[in-house]
Amino acid sequence: MKRYILVLLFSLGWLAIDAHAEGPCPPGYFPAVQPPAGPLSCGPIPGYNQQPAAPSERPAYWDDRYGAVAWDPEVPGHGGIGIAEQFTSARKARKAALKDCVNTGGDKKTCKLVIEYSNGCMAMAEGATGIRSPHVKSTYEEAKASSMEACESDTTDCKIVALACSKPVLSR
Repeated sequence: MKRYILVLLFSLGWLAIDAHAEGPCPPGYFPAVQPPAGPLSCGPIPGYNQQPAAPSERPAYWDDRYGAVAWDPEVPGHGGIGIAEQFTSARKARKAALKDCVNTGGDKKTCKLVIEYSNGCMAMAEGATGIRSPHVKSTYEEAKASSMEACESDTTDCKIVALACSKPVLSR
């Protein structure tokens, strides 16, 4: 029984010893002897106290958006104007504008694509002599002002007959 108590005390004694892997070096460093048996120096422990790399966040980018306008010049008044906006491709915008031209009274054979644009706003004014060329700018206000100015320089009784925006969309 004494033997078991001695073994137990001896084992507990080893647990009580305060061990320092770094020895005389600060935490995170280990003793390194300069060759040949030179002075003691401390070197960093690889990987000690390093933070795991943060997961990289996907960068944000802008997705382009497309719009188009189709018009049937043979339809009197404001009928036969097809507007498409916020499409993910120019082809889809053209197709939708031509379809909308037919849906608003235009003829499939005479509806013509007037303009296609991306990442901006379009306005088209009509005056006493008919529809003027559409203008594309950054905002509704700029597009309307530009279209009205062009219309009023050639005719009277100008009013906006088509207005659309296709602004880019922020994606991750």
